[in-house]
Amino acid sequence: MKQLPSNIVLLVLAALLFLPGLGEVHLFDWDEINFAEISREMIVSGNYSQIQIGFEPFWEKPPLFFWIQSTCMRIFGVNEFSARLPNALLGIFVIQYLYFLGRKYVNERFGWWWAIAYLGSLLPHLYFRSGILDPIFNAFIFIGAIHLFYTSIGKSKKINIRSGAWAGLFFGAAVLVKGPVVIAIMGLVWLIGFVVIPRKYWIPFSTIIATLITGFATMSSWFLYEYFTNGPWFIEQFITYQIRLFQTQDAGHGGFPGYHFVVVLFACFPMSWFALKSIWQPSSIPQAQVNLEVFRKWMVILLMVVLILFSIVQSKIVHYSSLAYYPLSFLAAYTLYKYELGKKLGSLLSFGLFINALLLAGLSLALPYIAQHLEWIINEPKNIEVMATIATPVDWPAWTYLPGALGILTIIYTVFFTEANSTKRLNIIFLGTAIYIFIALGAFIGRIENLTQRPAIEFCKTHAKDAIIMHHGYKSYAPYYYGNAVDAPPEGMTRLNWLYNHSQDKPVYMISRIHRVDRLPENTNFKKIGAEGAFVFLKKE
Repeated sequence: MKQLPSNIVLLVLAALLFLPGLGEVHLFDWDEINFAEISREMIVSGNYSQIQIGFEPFWEKPPLFFWIQSTCMRIFGVNEFSARLPNALLGIFVIQYLYFLGRKYVNERFGWWWAIAYLGSLLPHLYFRSGILDPIFNAFIFIGAIHLFYTSIGKSKKINIRSGAWAGLFFGAAVLVKGPVVIAIMGLVWLIGFVVIPRKYWIPFSTIIATLITGFATMSSWFLYEYFTNGPWFIEQFITYQIRLFQTQDAGHGGFPGYHFVVVLFACFPMSWFALKSIWQPSSIPQAQVNLEVFRKWMVILLMVVLILFSIVQSKIVHYSSLAYYPLSFLAAYTLYKYELGKKLGSLLSFGLFINALLLAGLSLALPYIAQHLEWIINEPKNIEVMATIATPVDWPAWTYLPGALGILTIIYTVFFTEANSTKRLNIIFLGTAIYIFIALGAFIGRIENLTQRPAIEFCKTHAKDAIIMHHGYKSYAPYYYGNAVDAPPEGMTRLNWLYNHSQDKPVYMISRIHRVDRLPENTNFKKIGAEGAFVFLKKE
């Protein structure tokens, strides 16, 4: 039987792993619901230039991701599937893109390892099933960086300006997805390259000029339109927020200085462990189509810039460092390909892989049992929110032990039933991890959501028709998205003030956390109508 081409195998695998079940679980507060609500309000209001939440200005993000997401919503409806579809489709593309890059720079086997390392690693895989904007932001930056790096290793003067123009296009698009942080990232990469990269491999000056021109033109498409159409106020507020984000810590998003290094090492299992060897112990790969050692240095620079830059940023959020997954996957492929050529992995790498896998499988195996006996572990009678949350009834059938069991069996099989120096062992590690992630999402995410947010979301969905829903005492975007908000507050009035203090022509409901419901402002005239889990539901009389 003729073997299928590697790119077809990867295409089918990515589609089967990224597309099924996208809409099975509600979107998660904050980011997934936040972004989906922005896209929904674009459709409702017809305002595609100024970002809104609750039909009030929201200066945190530019509009490009929401144009993409709202397009999916127009085609497939306003739902969870549409909100997550852009990243799932991107994931299918990225796996193909990495394969073709590897094949172009080295050969087909290198392309396979690059693609399978990304597909079969925990966080890189997981984000392609999410509804957040970071995967698209990261992909645009990485594709732009590839165009830049190639001009330093390809040695073809004819393509320098063209590659620079393409780089600028993708960098400008990245700015329109998340903001000007891309300028800081690539500026630092370029500057460090002058010190680390030999002079004959510097990115040509003509390439940089072309990058700046097309990058500025691309990102200006929204900034200038908004400036000349609606004045400077929205752009000014947007820039002010970006500066504050770098300097201050968002509530609930603090962390220790090495936070991102730890996340990338343990949560990007297994590719992170393979990548370590290529960071510190480089060696040449024969018959590469480009100077792969110079390309490796560029990738190490990009990786370190991302990790160090976002360690300096006060807000510590997992996906802030997710751009690091791309250079990490290349460095992992570099190690995997050298291993296939006969190099040793080393005892430290093997030990780290084994311990990380054992922790992951062990926690997955223990989770269903722990979740059914939370009262044995958590006993805080004074914290009524915690006690109400763990008292929420959630079913954990026997099959939810399957992800952990699969993890343990994969470890046993790779250790005891595969040859020590075989590529079969490596393929099992990555493909087993990809399948584990898929099954674990089905087993755990919906049940975790039952404990954390489902009662509030179901209440919103039940009362969404011809009513207004608000939240009190905690941050949430669910009342807007799942409450199908269509009413904007009067000009000059905040939404909360409007709903608290003014009569409406529709019923007004409120969702509060159980430990904060007694902190309502005086004379708000809300009456409790029910409670579930850690949530209390009220109606304005």
